[in-house]
Amino acid sequence: MFGSFILHLQKSEPASIPNQCFKEWSKKLLARWITQISAKVGRLSVDRKDFKCQRCGRCCKELQGSLYLTENEVKGWKKHVVKSNYGKFSAISFADILPTGTADLFFHPIEERELFRCPFLRKLPGEDKYKCLVQRIKPQICQDFPFTENGEVRNDEEARMCPEVRRLYNDQDCEDKIQS
Repeated sequence: MFGSFILHLQKSEPASIPNQCFKEWSKKLLARWITQISAKVGRLSVDRKDFKCQRCGRCCKELQGSLYLTENEVKGWKKHVVKSNYGKFSAISFADILPTGTADLFFHPIEERELFRCPFLRKLPGEDKYKCLVQRIKPQICQDFPFTENGEVRNDEEARMCPEVRRLYNDQDCEDKIQS
């Protein structure tokens, strides 16, 4: 329920609040909620080498709205032309650069509308697996998922969409909770 409310918040754009102000407000609110909730939920200490990404693509398909580039990543993305599901473009054309020098992700490079799925996620032919088309310049926030800054595996609704996180937490009925 909490996750679906957040997704609703991320997709909503009240007419009375300019889009940029709403984005910044919702990010601050989301960060505050995550901090409060994180203090209440358990953490799992797992070595990163024990985490085996199954390449299911769920994180790249479902976590849009809270992704960003750091100032250094913005500089790097300005130098790269990348393949995407929309064709070849400058990597930075998928970002909305903010006055702080950071950038929100992901935006359509031509239509300048927000995308609700990573444009660099490609399904492997004949498999139920995905690959990242920008692996060498993948944002740090994407590289770190589902780990916290302390190196622990997150234990929240967003992280539990990942089958490997559920395996690590040994919580098989989590799937029903996420989809409700």
